[in-house]
Amino acid sequence: MQPNIDELRDIRNSYYNSDAYNRNRRNNSNERLRNRFNRNYNRFNDSSESDRDSDYEEPYYNRGHYYRPKKRNGIFQKINTIIKKIFNRNENVIYAIIIQNIIVYILWEYAIYNREVNFDSELLEFMHNHFTISWSNLVRKKRYWTVLTSMFSHQDIIHLANNMFTFYSFSLPVIKCIGKKKFIISYLLSGISSSLAHVFFYHSVVPKINRSRYNNIFYDLFFSAYIKNSYDNVSGLGASGAITGINTIFACLYPTRLLTYNNYLRLPAWLTMSLFIFGDFYRSLTLTNGNIDTIGHVGGGIAGYLFYLYSLKPFIYR
Repeated sequence: MQPNIDELRDIRNSYYNSDAYNRNRRNNSNERLRNRFNRNYNRFNDSSESDRDSDYEEPYYNRGHYYRPKKRNGIFQKINTIIKKIFNRNENVIYAIIIQNIIVYILWEYAIYNREVNFDSELLEFMHNHFTISWSNLVRKKRYWTVLTSMFSHQDIIHLANNMFTFYSFSLPVIKCIGKKKFIISYLLSGISSSLAHVFFYHSVVPKINRSRYNNIFYDLFFSAYIKNSYDNVSGLGASGAITGINTIFACLYPTRLLTYNNYLRLPAWLTMSLFIFGDFYRSLTLTNGNIDTIGHVGGGIAGYLFYLYSLKPFIYR
């Protein structure tokens, strides 16, 4: 007796359309995925740490679905790759610092324009509070970030142009010799040292210099508190201190290079920078510096020399 083909076909179709078939199909599929996960997991655990790919996570099984291994921090890796490509050349680091100074200067100019034209001084007050360094700003109002932000501010276009031209002239040989990382660290440390020198000098030294000029009794009675408070509010800005640090490192790396001193005298680099720093220190003590923050130059130059002495010299001459 032969079976009826149509009857068998109907039985088969009814089974495929039933819930039991779909349930068995899911169970079998899950079992295969589970076995696949266990094989991958055992293979991952059996391998040594050096054989594992650190860019990938462990494969995992979740809710019956198998996910492909995903890269860790893919976005951050792309950003890191882009940054490395941008700063692959030494010149790009120098250009980035110059662009930052230009952007902050544009903000200053827009704040001044907004006050003069629109009679709105809010932005100018913000720039003065957060992009200048003084004892009142740093200590009394606790704006500690001003030791860095004041490095990127400039008084006018001539101040900016002179600083950026000097920075570009000296920074390229330095960054080629010491590398990008040490160059950035030295620049920032010189700028911070310049800001701290300005704050300490006008808070502690200048009032004592003025006190020695006058009769001590009259000075203490009438002028001491007023002058001390006025010097605490003296603001400093500019990249001159950080640039002086870079110039000092240049003089330490290339001491026999001839540089122009006072626009007419050509001297070796080490002697030029020495005369420059001692001259600014003398003008600071005698208060003949005018509107130039000469003590900031001294602080930046000392920081640059110390950074060379303790960080660069053993590295270069080892």
